[in-house]
Amino acid sequence: MRQIVKLVSATQLSEGPGASAPTLVFLHGFMGGPADYAPMIERLGRRYRCIGVELAGHGKTPLPDTSISLRQLARPLREDVLAPLGRPTLVGYSMGGRLALQCALDYPESVANLVLISTSPGIEDTAQRELRRAQDALRATRIRQEFDAFLADWYRLPIFGGLRNTSGFEAMLARRKAQNPAAIARVITELSPGLQPSNWPRLDALRGDAPKTTWLVGADDPKYHQLGQKLAALDHQVRTAAHAAHALHIERPEWCAQQIEMLVES
Repeated sequence: MRQIVKLVSATQLSEGPGASAPTLVFLHGFMGGPADYAPMIERLGRRYRCIGVELAGHGKTPLPDTSISLRQLARPLREDVLAPLGRPTLVGYSMGGRLALQCALDYPESVANLVLISTSPGIEDTAQRELRRAQDALRATRIRQEFDAFLADWYRLPIFGGLRNTSGFEAMLARRKAQNPAAIARVITELSPGLQPSNWPRLDALRGDAPKTTWLVGADDPKYHQLGQKLAALDHQVRTAAHAAHALHIERPEWCAQQIEMLVES
């Protein structure tokens, strides 16, 4: 793999069939990395040029000395990654999905298609946002003090369903354990949904073709399945994966790849 840019760090994961192949850009979730998408890239890389982005505070991409926000990350994502690629398809999971959504709303001319996996537009209620901010601050303290124990409990949360039983779970967990706990603690604090303004009022911009957008949710993820139903009622395109919870890009990579192909080729 060869490095393309640093800042939010981007790496080419596949060249596709040639220079004219459409480009897909992948944003990972909290504690993740581009390797989380490897099973999807096995299929998609045959047809598309695939770029994986490593977000600040993860892997070898350091955090700045000052605090970060989704909007602060959206600008270098657009200028350093998306702009040189033309108008690629942007794929994001969970926290990476929130960043992808922010970037598409702020810079719609930079994104041709948007795929949002287990992604929330934000918390509408002010009191609920404050509660989430406080919860993530407590999680950050535990990450600093006992990271391995935090990881064990994190992946026992109901939102992850049967993820622990998938063939790729142990390798994924090993990648999480290799992260820097101090950086991860900052990420969960500074990129908490509790600090993010709700983007629900801006979603009307995504109901046309600028960019074309698909939301992917897991049927076994009650919170996001309900969120998907709310989005569908507002006339957004939502696809639901059976036998998958929150991390459906790991539980159902072939299904997710198929949804991306359908959107790009439509």
